[in-house]
Amino acid sequence: MTAATPSPADPALRAHWRFDTIQDGRLPDTSGNANNALASGTFALVPDDVFGMCAAFQPGSGYIEMPPQALPEGGEISICLWARGAAALAGDANIFLAKSMYGPASLNILLPRADGTVVFECGNDGRNVDTIAKPAQPNEIRGAWTHWAFTKDARRGEMKIYRNGTLWHSATAKMLPLPRTVSAFLNARASYQGGVANLRIFSRALSADEVAAQLRGDWAAFAQARLSYPLDTRLYDGNDQPVLYVDDEASGHDLWLEISNASRLALDLGALGSATATDHHFELVFRPGVLAPSSLAQVALATPGWQISPATPQPDGTVSFYLSSQAALTLRPREPLRLQLLHLRADGGGGSRGTTVQLRYEQLRYASDVSLAISGSRVQSLEIVSQRSKRGIPLHAGLVGSSAILNDGRTANSLRLRITNISGDETLALNPAGHPRESRFLISFDVDREWGLSTAGQAQAVAASADGAGWNVAKAPDAPQWVVTSQGAQGLAPGQAIQLSLSAIVSSLPSGPANLYVRYHNIPGYWNGQLVCTVEKSPLLYRADSVGIGTDAPGQRLVVEAAPNSGRAAGNRMQQPGLLALRGPAPQIDFVALNGAQWAIHASGNKLYFIGEPWNTKMLVLDSRGQVGIGTDTPGATLEVGGLLKTSALAVNSRAAFKKIQSGRVRVGATGQAIVALSIAFPEPFTNEPQAVVGTRDIAANAAGNNPLYQPRSNRVYAATVVACSPAAMTVNVALVSGTANLPGELFLDWMAWEL
Repeated sequence: MTAATPSPADPALRAHWRFDTIQDGRLPDTSGNANNALASGTFALVPDDVFGMCAAFQPGSGYIEMPPQALPEGGEISICLWARGAAALAGDANIFLAKSMYGPASLNILLPRADGTVVFECGNDGRNVDTIAKPAQPNEIRGAWTHWAFTKDARRGEMKIYRNGTLWHSATAKMLPLPRTVSAFLNARASYQGGVANLRIFSRALSADEVAAQLRGDWAAFAQARLSYPLDTRLYDGNDQPVLYVDDEASGHDLWLEISNASRLALDLGALGSATATDHHFELVFRPGVLAPSSLAQVALATPGWQISPATPQPDGTVSFYLSSQAALTLRPREPLRLQLLHLRADGGGGSRGTTVQLRYEQLRYASDVSLAISGSRVQSLEIVSQRSKRGIPLHAGLVGSSAILNDGRTANSLRLRITNISGDETLALNPAGHPRESRFLISFDVDREWGLSTAGQAQAVAASADGAGWNVAKAPDAPQWVVTSQGAQGLAPGQAIQLSLSAIVSSLPSGPANLYVRYHNIPGYWNGQLVCTVEKSPLLYRADSVGIGTDAPGQRLVVEAAPNSGRAAGNRMQQPGLLALRGPAPQIDFVALNGAQWAIHASGNKLYFIGEPWNTKMLVLDSRGQVGIGTDTPGATLEVGGLLKTSALAVNSRAAFKKIQSGRVRVGATGQAIVALSIAFPEPFTNEPQAVVGTRDIAANAAGNNPLYQPRSNRVYAATVVACSPAAMTVNVALVSGTANLPGELFLDWMAWEL
């Protein structure tokens, strides 16, 4: 019997991360179990042609922390994921790692190990780990999306690895269960390079039929999503912008039509003759009034092997150009086809404006099923930009305050843009909103590219507003672009500015510069044009005289902010890494009080020192055993004090709290007689009369100096009695109880006094 595809309703499904969205640094679990994962470091989601979005990893780029409860405890488990290894895979590509209460890894997947072997470790008893491994060919782990399933059934003693729905490797006699997980990571050691999508964890060992059904289900979902539009299109000028100019150039302008195969299957275009309305591959449709009538007869195609028809007016006022390939060709997945259109010129009657261009396609077939003809259409936005009148407009665009944003994928940044008339004497007239040629400022930025400001998904939340009255700000429906128009007839006087605020800017794209574009259209007397401001994407921000890492509003000179366990420096073995790491043979922080003492916290070997200047390592030290030394740098107990210990209260193995305790040793000297009324002063006075005790030690000789601990005792026995106590001193009588009085030796008194 063929098992059904595991679904979110399957009780064995513990977690399913699609890696298609990130919210406040968290990757949602779609299984319904709320096992959301936490992204750390510079990890990012990137667009993908197959899955829409995927997790992308580069060397040192970060990792994903899974909640431990997402992994089952006991005899069965399945880990299923899609992986696309980079061509530069090197070293141990540790893609999945889970640690148990025993310490060693309880589940470890290397895809591959440094020698090219795929390794699956699962289950341990604190000493032994069950492992299976198989050498892989480079094309089995690199370059293309591959479905992997790793299963274990400890009751049957079976461990298996499936590749693209087929059993790839297996072993028996693997009986060790999976212990309770305490931590789990994807790309734990930041060593995997490539993409990961659709990671699932099950609490049972999936069958071969279930693994194959899961593979088919994922492909079916992808195919359904791409069925309606197997092609992606772009229409752009020589500056890679979707712009067609209005000007007096008789030769017009060139546009590039880029057509990409967005499916995962190769597309075939059969050979056709001349392009006509009834025999063509593509039809490019311009709306009425977009192209200048005088330019229609000039439009040509510069790409060898392709034909373009003359302009064909349609009954609805649109104008079509038909395109066909004279030779049969195959368009592979993600492969672009670029066609160069010559001599296009926009009609200037409508001024600067936006429009759309439609691309219709037909007579396309999948290479694997030539019987099925594919047809459809895509729509591309195009800006009509006037370049008549004067070119040099006296406008300046700049960012007010900081020009940097945090690219940590979670911080909502803000920017303030100022557009200023820098003329000394000319007011720039502006046509108000609703005018047939209304003056417009178009604010936009790039997305989904390394040099972009954010991803397309992140850009949807960005908002723009004018800081003062008199301006309309409207967002374009299909792009990160805002149109600014004047609410009434007015102009920009010399020195006057429009100030705009952009808020909720979240970026997870790589650090570096990004462009903020300010296009201006229909400013009377001037060409349409563009100004550019540079925005710096950075993990570190300056705000006035303050620096923020992980925050765009540092309230002090330096503020570091991050989610718990948000990153780990190389060599940092702390189970819970903090926000800041000082790395080196002997890392140290200095505290330099300009009007006082100098201090440092210094780590060396297995000890952490709190040091004062002049350099003294004995002030305070904590060693790796948890022992503290004060006045000594070699503590031999939980707390060792090398000097006088003062405390306002102390409880020692009793319920009594001592306000003050003092002790000491008094060398009486050579004596064999009784001592009467010996006064011993306390190092520090007590508040009230203390209690005290005295002990004696008499040695036969003092060959080693004043320390009686290392000398043999004499045959004399003394009895010491405290006869009086005051806050400042105590009085002691010493009687010789037995022994020879005239033998040489020395007497020492050890005393202790305390105040309750």
